[in-house]
Amino acid sequence: MTGFFTLGILGLSLSVDAFAAAVGKGATEQHARLNDAVRIGAVFGFFEAITPVIGWVLGLALSTWIAAVDHWIAFGLLLAIGGNMIRLALKNDDQPPPSRLRWNPVRGVACWVWSQQHWLPA
Repeated sequence: MTGFFTLGILGLSLSVDAFAAAVGKGATEQHARLNDAVRIGAVFGFFEAITPVIGWVLGLALSTWIAAVDHWIAFGLLLAIGGNMIRLALKNDDQPPPSRLRWNPVRGVACWVWSQQHWLPA
């Protein structure tokens, strides 16, 4: 039962993340169209669904090799992401955000490390 509860919380957090990103994307659009909204929703839904699965599979495959240093990998990823957020917040530019979606490999690795730590038995 714990696995289903954890899976439900993960699904809820991913859906809230995708919703916030979609609202932010929609707020920046000058001329929003239904076709664009459906396309963006499909992209968000696909990647939000597939990244935990990829992380779980990679975590199972690499758990014996990475178990000794997984906490340091998570620390480094969170430090890099947080440092980049602080750098971007302090940067004073008036350019609009890019309008194209880009793949973020750091987010995929972070999901993998998270899934390796929380989904596998100790």
